[in-house]
Amino acid sequence: MGCGILLLPVDFATRGYLAMGVAMLVQSSIVLTKTLRDEHEGTLLHKRIEDARVEELLARTERA
Repeated sequence: MGCGILLLPVDFATRGYLAMGVAMLVQSSIVLTKTLRDEHEGTLLHKRIEDARVEELLARTERA
């Protein structure tokens, strides 16, 4: 994509505008990926905590 922008027959301002657009597109893709990963890891942690609570409740019930 960078080569395509450099070889376009336009002035430098247009090339800079397109390059900034590409940079922002890459940045937003990275942020989206990190956000989705963090959300997934958060749900896994929440499930583990909930499973531990259920196991503790079952253990208390079996003792009684």
